[in-house]
Amino acid sequence: MDKYIVSQYLNGSLVRNGRSLNSFYSYRFGGLNEKGEPTFLGIYAKDEEGNVIISSQEEALASALVYIVVGGTFVFRGIEYQF
Repeated sequence: MDKYIVSQYLNGSLVRNGRSLNSFYSYRFGGLNEKGEPTFLGIYAKDEEGNVIISSQEEALASALVYIVVGGTFVFRGIEYQF
């Protein structure tokens, strides 16, 4: 399996089979805590009971990051583009 680094996921430079070039990934947002600070899902190597749930870099990236599908329509010089 190919090795990827976090910056490739987050800056759109990751080239991966089955995904579009310049795909974006984002941390999985878990909501705000009682102090109003953001929390994120899948970033811990152990569950609440202390069991190891992430044992490789690829598992860590797959757990913490989610594929973002960006699409829309824009018009340039009278031509409509959809993506």
